[in-house]
Amino acid sequence: MKLNKIITKTLLLSAMVCGHVNAADLIIKNATIFDGTGSDLIKNANVIIENGKVKAIETGKIKEKAKQIIDAKGKTVMPGLINAHLHLFWDFYDMPPQMPARSEVTAQAFINGDLTTRLRGHLENGFTSTFSPIDFQPYIYQVRDKIKKGEIIGPRIFVAGPVLLNAGSYYACGDLKDEELKWCNDHVRLPMDTPAQARASVQELVKK
Repeated sequence: MKLNKIITKTLLLSAMVCGHVNAADLIIKNATIFDGTGSDLIKNANVIIENGKVKAIETGKIKEKAKQIIDAKGKTVMPGLINAHLHLFWDFYDMPPQMPARSEVTAQAFINGDLTTRLRGHLENGFTSTFSPIDFQPYIYQVRDKIKKGEIIGPRIFVAGPVLLNAGSYYACGDLKDEELKWCNDHVRLPMDTPAQARASVQELVKK
């Protein structure tokens, strides 16, 4: 995935996005820099990226060469934003929230459809990292890995996995019935009714 594919009205800049340049040198010229520190904007700036990291921010004539040069044309370049709490497999676009994945079939359809579109939208709006505290396994791991491989364009996903829970239904599955309820509980929770179960569940999370 090249950076210029995700440039829309705002240019996004972060170490994560730069990493997808495959360590090739990149210069973003004629940019307005917002660094989030409270400093004044830096106008007509050039961002020099080397080996996936910001090497320098300069003004004036470009002194270095790069395999790729992007003309920002005055648009804003900024560090990537972080969404520190987002359950990807719950639909918070509608109220009350909906659960778009209720089976293997609907989970895969959601990953390949609406979720892919929404993840790209998050990235285009400046979010380059997202933390998923509770989500369905193995599907959340599939999403994380597809993004790493470039099969899905979206923010980098940090995953906690399913929730550790004693026997019973997870509250978010409460509106479901029969097979959908069983599927939800089987994929969003790991048992911890005994110390042995808790240890096994934690080790399963560690492997993921």
